[in-house]
Amino acid sequence: MAEKRVMVLKNDTLFMAAVLSLLREQPTLEVLGIATGDKELRAKMCGFSPDVVVLAAKAPDIGRNSSLSTILQGYPEVPVVALNESTSEIRTYLGQRVISSATAADLLSIIAGTVPVNRIPREEQQ
Repeated sequence: MAEKRVMVLKNDTLFMAAVLSLLREQPTLEVLGIATGDKELRAKMCGFSPDVVVLAAKAPDIGRNSSLSTILQGYPEVPVVALNESTSEIRTYLGQRVISSATAADLLSIIAGTVPVNRIPREEQQ
């Protein structure tokens, strides 16, 4: 039985295709749905109630990524794992705050919540 229910916002990159494949192979994760845009994401978020959302972001920044903003504003209780395809950095958001920063090697542990992630100093969260 899956311990975490995951929603994925997928773009057309090979990177996100690989991430999606990796998530689907994990017995403790259930991929509830895949959205390819903001409108589809909003509809699926209402219907599926995921524990976490995973998305790609060239610059995982609230002001620059409309999909990220959509989730954070509409579903502040749902953690969002934003993967930077260029740097392999992962930022985890909850509400309007960055709650962790890590690398792609930590992806599954972050989603599963089994390993503590590096906390970002308060001055960097703002």
